[in-house]
Amino acid sequence: MRIKDKNSLTGFTLIEILMVVTVVVILVGITIPFLRGAEQAAMIKKAKTEVSKLELAISMYESDFGRYPNINAGQNTNWLLSWLTGFTVSGSVLMVRNYLGVLEEIYEADLFWRGPYMKVSSNDLDSAGNLMDPWGKRYSIDAINPANNSATVDIYSAGPDRTAGSGDDIANYNRW
Repeated sequence: MRIKDKNSLTGFTLIEILMVVTVVVILVGITIPFLRGAEQAAMIKKAKTEVSKLELAISMYESDFGRYPNINAGQNTNWLLSWLTGFTVSGSVLMVRNYLGVLEEIYEADLFWRGPYMKVSSNDLDSAGNLMDPWGKRYSIDAINPANNSATVDIYSAGPDRTAGSGDDIANYNRW
């Protein structure tokens, strides 16, 4: 900074401003890769947590009904989420309060239900009501023919590369 005399205005030179801008750009360039790595780690942690929540909710369902839900890999999971997240009783008819808050009638024989077993955010659902992993793919749930958990149910996310069967899958049978 130059000082001409006492009464004149002072300011930064063009070189000083360019030096500050250069330092800021370098710092941002160093920081961005670390932030992206932290975001990916957070998404992996979220997927692991959701797989664990689904496994616990389905186990509680099995405890109430004496069987696992009738769902296999590739099916939509929206009806299962309605079962896991909320019901109300209206007279002698059990009503499910789905993820949008709409009441749907279900069978009286299913009064064994003791849920809700889990909560989900509408931000984590696609337009059809399927629970989506952090990378935008639907979780796969197989309780009919679980290939990896013969006694229970297979639950997995395709992981960061969005390809099922690759090494980065996040699943209840592959304990990260």
